[in-house]
Amino acid sequence: MRVIALGVTVAVVTGTVVTGAGPHAGDENAVRLNVDISTVARIHGASVIATLIAAVVLVVRLRASAQDQQYLQEGFTKWLTVAMLQAVIGYVQYFTGVPELLVLAHVAGASLLYVATTQLLLDTSRPAVSLVR
Repeated sequence: MRVIALGVTVAVVTGTVVTGAGPHAGDENAVRLNVDISTVARIHGASVIATLIAAVVLVVRLRASAQDQQYLQEGFTKWLTVAMLQAVIGYVQYFTGVPELLVLAHVAGASLLYVATTQLLLDTSRPAVSLVR
């Protein structure tokens, strides 16, 4: 789970750099980051793909253990839904010329994904507590 959290962190940081270098980094007079946006966008995309691959590996491993699968299914399903929607928005915005509304949706999605990742990490980092004695 920590690998997925690390991957999401890398994706959010590199995505922030892409946004800071791109046309929607503030008002028209805002100074943009002086980086090659194509290179940073590729690094961002690669980090997203690597994170999704790690998630698929986790799903395969969870299927091997019924107890783990039941414990994580709901939280991981929510995370995967947000992650996949975020990836789709990112690719659509990239291949449609980075329209402003899709950039806004992608930035909002990044926030939701980070919250979902944090929740998933917290859920899997503490032991289950039984309230029944």
